[in-house]
Amino acid sequence: MTESSSKAAARRERILRAASKLFSCYGPAKTTIADIARESEISVGAVYLDFTSKEAVLAALSSQQHETLLAAMQSAVANAEQNLGAQVEAAVVARTRFVCRLAEQATHGCELLHGCQSPVKQAREEHKTQELTLFVDLLTRAKKRGDTTRAPKEAAQALVDAFVSLLPPHLEDEASATKRARRLADLVTHGLLAR
Repeated sequence: MTESSSKAAARRERILRAASKLFSCYGPAKTTIADIARESEISVGAVYLDFTSKEAVLAALSSQQHETLLAAMQSAVANAEQNLGAQVEAAVVARTRFVCRLAEQATHGCELLHGCQSPVKQAREEHKTQELTLFVDLLTRAKKRGDTTRAPKEAAQALVDAFVSLLPPHLEDEASATKRARRLADLVTHGLLAR
């Protein structure tokens, strides 16, 4: 008899919730599959039905975290005024606030975004590409409106590079980090504006 897809999906979700909690509190390095099984109240064998290793769990969670971050940035841009400065600021502030809130929630809260484990690095590289695409699209629309004369892809890469400085461990509390993000967005945007 095969397991129903809804039961399998529910089990997978329990595993991911338990792993997320443990990774945030203790870090991925100190969390084992046995810890995840115990926290999710299922057997170790059941964890292996959905994930081949702890790295596979880490990869799934890191991808989820990056997707959530990108969605927050996209939403912020969509809700901002239709000018380059407001949209760049909205994206970078959303990004900064997201990371700050993760850091405030738990000791290892940001490790799913910025950890040194291979699955996290891979998810981060995929996210960088998606973030770059977000800024290329934003700058392409800005160029069509006449807000900038810069080449969208090159300018987007400069934006992504500039905003790397706002990542942990450089972040302070959310209010200070948001203020820095706004200043950086303003400075970078002025360099992009058509003269």
